[in-house]
Amino acid sequence: MYIPKAFVAASKGCHRNRSNPESTWDEKCINLRSFAYANKRLSCLIGDSIASRFVTRHDHVWRKYFSGWMNAGIGGDCCENLLHRIESGNVPRECKIAVIIIGSNNISRDFPEIVAEAIIKTAKAVTSATLSNPAIFVSGVLP
Repeated sequence: MYIPKAFVAASKGCHRNRSNPESTWDEKCINLRSFAYANKRLSCLIGDSIASRFVTRHDHVWRKYFSGWMNAGIGGDCCENLLHRIESGNVPRECKIAVIIIGSNNISRDFPEIVAEAIIKTAKAVTSATLSNPAIFVSGVLP
């Protein structure tokens, strides 16, 4: 799989911290990593602001259907940010189900083929980062 060097640049290069400017991207990653380590068996929703805002905008749905899940979304994340987070331990080690919502922040700057390859690489990284063989669901890129 070919991914251009510009795409694999430093993980913070693309990040725009719009969802919670009081908390830095690094702080969010550390908090998510600690939570994932302490809660090894949680299923997780992982991705960008669309994932992170699911809890706040659809709280009643989250509480009813996703109680006990980890929400590992960070606003502004691109595929390379999420890949870095997965490789750094932001996914529970015994995750049973992972739902990935990522790519919308890449669409304006990358060719669709590159974004698709990066999403596939991200999904494979979730499998590599866990001890179990999680069911992985990838959402289509949302506007």
